[in-house]
Amino acid sequence: MRVHKSSQLYLSLAGSYAGAVKLDCKALQQGYWAVTLDDIVMRTPHHDPLLRTDARLKRLNSARFLESFKVEGLANIKSDFANSDDVVNAFKRVNDVFGIPSVVVYNVSASTLAPPQDPFGLPLDAFNRDVPINVTIAFFAAQQDAFGFAQLSASPSRTFIYTGNILNVTIIPSFLARGVGKSAGAHMIWAASAAYKDRGFKFYYGNERKVDGTAKYRVDGGTYTKLYWELAEEKTQGPWMQTFVKGAGYTKLDDQYAFSS
Repeated sequence: MRVHKSSQLYLSLAGSYAGAVKLDCKALQQGYWAVTLDDIVMRTPHHDPLLRTDARLKRLNSARFLESFKVEGLANIKSDFANSDDVVNAFKRVNDVFGIPSVVVYNVSASTLAPPQDPFGLPLDAFNRDVPINVTIAFFAAQQDAFGFAQLSASPSRTFIYTGNILNVTIIPSFLARGVGKSAGAHMIWAASAAYKDRGFKFYYGNERKVDGTAKYRVDGGTYTKLYWELAEEKTQGPWMQTFVKGAGYTKLDDQYAFSS
């Protein structure tokens, strides 16, 4: 977590560490409290190059280190996003030390590849492990966020952003579990953006695309940072599905349900 005192608390639940760091650095430059909760149990460990050894994790979660972030501007909370209790504890620790977060980014994802010609060949235990992280825990994090937003005044941002991908409108059979998760996540964000709009709470589903609107698999952390920062700064709810292109920002796409091999 990167921390700097200001009127807002920025919290990113992140599986993609590099993008979160860029986001936090921008927050620090603008005088925000920036907090990153890293999912260290992702089964894509290359996403977390800074969280490698038990010794480092122990240091990052030590009482002495957690105290030091007030001076150094850095702290980390170890969380297993397959466990809702960990999410509760993470929010509690943030609330106790910094206050209620006004911006939350759910950047956690889980995926086990299925055979491309046999998506139901995906083991049930893998499906049951991945979908809750992409859906149930995301719902729980958004729920915790909404509870917190209700306690804030109208001046903080009160924004929740779910990092998605193209799988809510396109199928890739190998990514069955992730597609189920992202589709459900998109529906959740769509519903929340309409239901909470009059209360000033903002909900977004973020998805970077190529210029032609197709999926971008090697996403750009800086592009996400720029868009998410702009969404947090906006005073009112914009389009809930934020498809965007590097260099162009938000780009409205006429997506059709389609097959992608």
